[in-house]
Amino acid sequence: MFMDAILKMQMRYSFLLIVSMVFLYSCIDLFQYSPNAISLDESQKDLNRKNYEELLSKEGDDTVRFVFAADTQFATDELKILVDQLNNIEGIDFMLLAGDLVQKGTSKEYKWLHRELERLNIPYFGIVGNHDFERNAENIFEAMFGERDFSFEYKHTKFICIDTNSKEWNWNGKVPDISWLQSEIDAADANDDIDKVYVISHVAPYDHVFFDAELEYDFANAIGSSPKVIASLHSHSHKWKISRPYPDKKIYLQVTSVKQVKENKWWQRSYGLISVSDTTIFKYKIY
Repeated sequence: MFMDAILKMQMRYSFLLIVSMVFLYSCIDLFQYSPNAISLDESQKDLNRKNYEELLSKEGDDTVRFVFAADTQFATDELKILVDQLNNIEGIDFMLLAGDLVQKGTSKEYKWLHRELERLNIPYFGIVGNHDFERNAENIFEAMFGERDFSFEYKHTKFICIDTNSKEWNWNGKVPDISWLQSEIDAADANDDIDKVYVISHVAPYDHVFFDAELEYDFANAIGSSPKVIASLHSHSHKWKISRPYPDKKIYLQVTSVKQVKENKWWQRSYGLISVSDTTIFKYKIY
């Protein structure tokens, strides 16, 4: 009778062990995966640096031709169409993607983005947008693309890319980093090899819902202080717009979304095709 009790107890523990193992196995993805986790392959990391190295290896004339696009979140089909179209256009040097690259900021979304963009025949650069911060996803953005504030030079032109998503940093007075922006512009002004400068960010300085209003004129004055700055390029509003909102009359351009949000002409899915030589030509391309 004593042995029967021991046998029953062993059977009971064995059953519980089997049930526990089945439960743990079924939940393995739950324990291993978090939306905030950085689960990128090496080929999916440090893309801005890798693309810049590719850009420097390109040959061509003195004109810089680049695509300016943004807001690829929710645009699964449209991004595929855009990539296919750009691959059939000759003479484009690179593409700037000005933020809101994903919607919820998960590694899964970033991997989807990379899968589509790696089909491009041209290098591309990611600039951070407010949606790229969802669930603290700035860590994933930085792992995939690199620093949030960065610059690069190409064919006597400097491109300064800066985080202007003040709201996502709780209006801490440090975003955008005006000191960094001014130092980058000053360095370009002092460099005889640089003829033109473009400043690129997601949120325009006159958008006080997402841009720190206390820093608006510091930002605009930094841009206006340089004779080499041609334009400040933005997105976020999902609407094509060119304006000169400040006394210095510098150009501020906003591009629409890769995904169409309204039927109106200025809200249709589109991108900017910008040519830089002796003059700058801005073209609005609906696709």
